[in-house]
Formats: sequence, C-alpha cells, structure tokens
Amino acid sequence: MANQRMQDSWKDMKSNIRATWGNELTDEILDKGRRDLNKMVDIIHENTGSPRAKIRTQLSAMV
Repeated sequence: MANQRMQDSWKDMKSNIRATWGNELTDEILDKGRRDLNKMVDIIHENTGSPRAKIRTQLSAMV
C-alpha cells in the first residue's frame, strides 16, 4: 500500500513539474532526478534555463 502511495505521489509530482516547466521534460529525464532534489533542480535548469533558486523554491512548494 505504501509503495502505491509513493508511486502515485511521484506521478503527481511529475505532472506538477510538467505543468510548471513544460512537457518537454519526459519521464526518462525526470526519473534521473527522482530522489535527489539537487539533481532535479539541475535537470530542470538544463532543460528550461530557469534560475536554480526559483526552481528550488517551486519544487519545495510542490512537496
């Protein structure tokens, strides 16, 4: 049951990330940063050019 909740939570997070930064962020790209906030910030920054500080703030609000 907990695994399913974690999986659902990750699906919601990916959906929120795409809504904020665009659909060009594929599952494959996002999965690389799944359990590492710093890595996820870097991935989004590299793919969108958004400032890292803004990305970190927005991701923190999603969690």
